[in-house]
Amino acid sequence: MTKILFLCGGSLSGIGKGTISAIIYNILQKNNIKCKYIKIDPYLNINIEHMDSKEHGLYYKINNNYYGDVDLYYLSRHCNIDETNSVSLGKIIQLMHQHSDSTKTLQVINNIVDTFIKFYFCNIDDYDIVIIEHGGTYRCDEENFTTYIIEYLVKHYETYNIFISPIMSVGGEHKTKNIQYSVLNIYENFKSRLIILRDLNNYYVEKYILKKIYNRLQTRNVENVVSLPWVKDVFFLQNYLHDDIYSFLKNIFNLKSINKLDNLVIKSPSHEINIYILTQHKSNVFNYD
Repeated sequence: MTKILFLCGGSLSGIGKGTISAIIYNILQKNNIKCKYIKIDPYLNINIEHMDSKEHGLYYKINNNYYGDVDLYYLSRHCNIDETNSVSLGKIIQLMHQHSDSTKTLQVINNIVDTFIKFYFCNIDDYDIVIIEHGGTYRCDEENFTTYIIEYLVKHYETYNIFISPIMSVGGEHKTKNIQYSVLNIYENFKSRLIILRDLNNYYVEKYILKKIYNRLQTRNVENVVSLPWVKDVFFLQNYLHDDIYSFLKNIFNLKSINKLDNLVIKSPSHEINIYILTQHKSNVFNYD
């Protein structure tokens, strides 16, 4: 039966969910596990290339007909994924209106969930696992619609969770209350969960802190708590993967062993080159080609 892996973040967007999701996708692909990837964003926009980059961030050319944000760009470049794998609440509402009886009452709990499942889970049986990355932060008021989607998935599929969160350091000491609160306020009935912490100052998190969080959250099916450093170049993040991340993925499929990704080679530059970037200007929105 198809499994679901739901990746979400806590109190801060831009924490690396897209990069980590892409890395996990590539790990599973390397182990001959058929993956489908879906990114859910809570905004009401239908087409991301009409969004102001000052609000949403720069976006990039995915193909000749579409621009996407940095996550979709990274996925298209490294995982052969395109705009059809990206869904916003606006897209779901548009599909709901296009394919619903106009005389019917349309509501969040039934109709939005049903529309998402109908159009994005129609070929679910063709895959071993569906990776769903939740953009932004999870369980803000504007994102409650995804709670109903997750409730549906947990009821009908074997569903796992990777929770990615920043960890703050005050006076040289890592603080954990915000992480505990965030996890305790996320839908709890996942089969198993992995928490990945990231210190924005590029530090690994002390083992006793990881253990403290793990002990507090065991009742929420947390399998392990690990940390990943904040690296200068996100493309090299796969070089720092903790063995427990591989173990978590291995346990989902009861694999005897799991093939790891090769480390990317970091070389010192031998000389400098000039790079020219083509840009396109539309109504104060800048795009990278």
